[in-house]
Amino acid sequence: MYRPKFQSQLGRGPCSNDGTTDCNVRATQEAADWATNGNWVPGINNIRQRMGRPCNDATNLYNGRDALVSMGIPASLRINAPFSTAVTALKNGKPVIASTKYSVLNSQQPGKSGDPNFGGGHGIMLLGTRKRGDGKRIILSWDSLYDGRRSSIPKGPQWLLQSTVKKMMVVFARRWGGGDGRNETWFTIVNKKRSPGQRAYDIGYKTADDQDETELDINVVEAERNDLIITAADVDFYDLIINDPSIPAELRVEAEAQRALQREQIVLPDVNPYLEAEQGLDLPDADDLPDDEEDELVASIEDMEEGED
Repeated sequence: MYRPKFQSQLGRGPCSNDGTTDCNVRATQEAADWATNGNWVPGINNIRQRMGRPCNDATNLYNGRDALVSMGIPASLRINAPFSTAVTALKNGKPVIASTKYSVLNSQQPGKSGDPNFGGGHGIMLLGTRKRGDGKRIILSWDSLYDGRRSSIPKGPQWLLQSTVKKMMVVFARRWGGGDGRNETWFTIVNKKRSPGQRAYDIGYKTADDQDETELDINVVEAERNDLIITAADVDFYDLIINDPSIPAELRVEAEAQRALQREQIVLPDVNPYLEAEQGLDLPDADDLPDDEEDELVASIEDMEEGED
């Protein structure tokens, strides 16, 4: 498996904030490196331009997905999806860009923290998983805060317990994304860059009996559409299909109908969830999780770990 170059964020940004809001940008950079086998590692300004986010702005999974797709790299965004879907992708050797709550890492594995004073939302690329000798599964975190700037800060990718990663992701989704606080998480699965002429998007779907989400190439949708219920919490995803003239018109019409339905059912947050920690903004109460409830939530997730792979 090709191993991309690790990218740290602090003190390296071309913007005036010196990289403090570049966590998702660096994760996207690492993912692009992996997807092209090192043939193209886009710079920060290039990525931010593709994201549509100027210097110093916080970024999120939506922005990272858009940047990767614009490079011709398949990127499948999952909102409030089962954590097991992310683990399956890691087992298959694919990177997963995860939205995490950093305070959970500080409480669960403080020796693996890139900043013990930071507790907000943080984008991290995950790539690699295996079981330790004691049978516990671990996941390799390419956290851009792992720059070794102090002796207490790790340098380079670090192995985290799968249980820790799950808690970090579940708490983020519960606090800012309407997750169930048990198993639902936010992440993007990245695939290798395709050859010219191949489409760069995957679509999430559930079968009629509501099985777990699975990746499906957009080219297969037409043949199997009668057996599927196409779903996506990311309304913007449908714009990629609707505005692509190479996709059959019938499928684009269906995507437009699905987008309209999603817009009726889903209210996307007016505030970027990453801004609370990084720019001091308050989120709406409905999307917030009081700090005194976080420990209780983490403990409840911990109770679920018994017997979990």
